[in-house]
Amino acid sequence: DHVQGIGVNEVGRTFTIRAEDVPVYDLALVKVVDDVDGIVAPGDDVSWTIRVTNQGTAPSGAFTVTDTLPTGVEFVSADHSGTESGGVVTWVSPAVLAPGESVALAMVTTIPLDAADGASYRNWAEISVDGGADEDSTPDATTGSDQTPSDPYTDIDALADSTLDNFNTTDEDDNDDAEITVSTTPPASYD
Repeated sequence: DHVQGIGVNEVGRTFTIRAEDVPVYDLALVKVVDDVDGIVAPGDDVSWTIRVTNQGTAPSGAFTVTDTLPTGVEFVSADHSGTESGGVVTWVSPAVLAPGESVALAMVTTIPLDAADGASYRNWAEISVDGGADEDSTPDATTGSDQTPSDPYTDIDALADSTLDNFNTTDEDDNDDAEITVSTTPPASYD
C-alpha cells in the first residue's frame, strides 16, 4: 500500500527539501536604445535592443515579447521573426532559454520627419505571455507600471542588468523602456 507515493513503511520519516533544491522559474527583460547619447534627428533610423535573460534554475517555457512603439515612430524591421501590427512589435517564443542564458531581440524604427526639437519618445517592451510560473512577474501586454502586484517603474539602462534579480525589490522585471530625444540642431563640426 502507498499513500501519495510514499510507502507505508516510510510514514513518520521526515524529509527535508532545501530551497536551493527547488527549481526556480524567472525571466527578466531589459530594453535599451543603441544610440550612445539617446539624441536623434528627425528622419533618423534608431536601433533598439531587448534582452530576455533566464535568471532562474529551470529552463524557460515558451514566451512572447511585445514592444509598443511610441505614436509617430515608424517600424522598419525586427530580427528573430518579429512582426509589427498596429504599432506593436511581437516576438513569439524566439528561444527556450536554459538557466543563465539570454536572447537579444533587435528592431529598427524611424523618427518622424516632422518631430519637434526636444520631443521625446519612450519605447516600452514587455514579456506579455510566459509558459512558466515566473516567481516575480505577471506577464501581460500592459507596459509601464504593472499593477498586479504593484510594480513601480524602475529604469534600467544597461543590457548587462538583465542578470540582476530583484533590481528593485518591487520591480517585476518583465518590462522596461528606453527613451530618445529629438534635436533639430545640427551637431557642431570638428575642423
